[in-house]
Amino acid sequence: MIALAPRRMVFAHHGLVDKALDHLQIGRRQLRLWVQGVAATAAVEASRREEALFAWLLAQDEVYRNIHQLPPDLYVRERIFLGNTLRGMSEYVDGLSARERQALVEG
Repeated sequence: MIALAPRRMVFAHHGLVDKALDHLQIGRRQLRLWVQGVAATAAVEASRREEALFAWLLAQDEVYRNIHQLPPDLYVRERIFLGNTLRGMSEYVDGLSARERQALVEG
């Protein structure tokens, strides 16, 4: 999508935004960062992994750390989405070799 250089874009559940390239580049950076976070927390016990990833993201993701500014209902929803994201990304990270996972952790 970045190669198409769109000027505007429509987000599901949000609407039309200008500066589509800025949004796409932020999204790409966050996707890479989040996969890195999932790899970095892969050794954490399953029952504590979501909280470990949440803490990791608060420390590493300058956009996500603003989650505390959301209204309470949206904050709860986003925390639920984090669990869903962790499950999906974990499947990807778990399928990597140990060397590939380590490369992700190191960035």
